[in-house]
Amino acid sequence: MNVEQLRKNIGSLVRIRPMAKRLDPFSGGWLEQRDDLWRIRGIEKGCVSLQNIRTRHVREIGPDNIKEYRTDDADSAFLLLRCQLVMTLSNVLLEPLTGP
Repeated sequence: MNVEQLRKNIGSLVRIRPMAKRLDPFSGGWLEQRDDLWRIRGIEKGCVSLQNIRTRHVREIGPDNIKEYRTDDADSAFLLLRCQLVMTLSNVLLEPLTGP
């Protein structure tokens, strides 16, 4: 995706797909997924900066990890990813998705 097209959406709220996984820092297991809202904070050097509204986690994502942007309603849209975000206590990790 041409991330420059997202520049007009800086400040907008999106829901990401697939939803971010959440790692339990105590057990190492997975917590229940939440359909969090993420804010498009900006675009710098071709990377999109996202911030989770609920947790304040921030992650930059390269353009090759963004499949497409889809509008939903006036409050939010969808950002379809080619990767899986994994939220830890203090970081957001990125895992590539494999398959079709």
